[in-house]
Amino acid sequence: MRAAAAEAPSTPIRHRLQILLLVASTNLISVYFFSGASMRVSMPSHAPRFHLSHSDVLLRELNSTHAELSAAESLLSSLTSQCSDSSSLLQKLLSELGRVHRDKSPASSSAAADDRYDGWPEEPRGELKLAVGPHKLPLGFTPNIGADELFPPLGFACRIYQEEVQQYMTYEVGAECPGDAVFAQKLMLKGCEPLPRRRCRPKPPAGFPEPAPLPDSLWRIPADATVVWDAYTCKNYSCLVNRGRSKGGPLTARTALTWSTAGSGGGGWSTTAGSASASTAC
Repeated sequence: MRAAAAEAPSTPIRHRLQILLLVASTNLISVYFFSGASMRVSMPSHAPRFHLSHSDVLLRELNSTHAELSAAESLLSSLTSQCSDSSSLLQKLLSELGRVHRDKSPASSSAAADDRYDGWPEEPRGELKLAVGPHKLPLGFTPNIGADELFPPLGFACRIYQEEVQQYMTYEVGAECPGDAVFAQKLMLKGCEPLPRRRCRPKPPAGFPEPAPLPDSLWRIPADATVVWDAYTCKNYSCLVNRGRSKGGPLTARTALTWSTAGSGGGGWSTTAGSASASTAC
């Protein structure tokens, strides 16, 4: 009992010493971490140091630099425009020099006249000039064809019959094309093929009916209103059907005059009228 009574007062003192030692250790550790070299942040000696009083100067310099950049951009745009104008002027000068050089080259007067109008006796006008003249390509020079312009296809003999071709190219742009299929075929028979392209619509059939449903439409003769018959001898499908069934076939129609024996003086065939009429008998 005496030993237990002697140890009882020493227990609170021991606890207090432990608490005091723990607090001291915690403070020492905190002081070490907050005062250590690894926690210090130092700026390098060569780093620039700015003060709030210098912000106005920096702002003025920034505005000045922005103004200079804007002026340089405007100057660059002006120089680009001037270079484009100079390039266009140089191209025109080169074209004129080439034309003058061609005019001064030794050639006969007829050859010079042909070169002047590209083989036409007279200068084409109106739609004919637009149809046969060269057309500039939208993207300029194209390596695939080796040129910067394109000539529409046209029969060489068309230049010989300029008056007739000019008549063929006289029409109203955007309207219906004239009913001149026979006249156009005569031009093609003369060698003017292909003909110049026209900017007009082909004449549509008047009162075009709806086609018969399948399969009846495969075995039924179409209505006569489905075709424009102006350029043909037959004016309906019945004429075409009956002509093929008649004696002698198609030779009993207008084509028979092509192979008539009146000009041969004998029993042979005469081909003086040309066999091309056979293709237009219908």
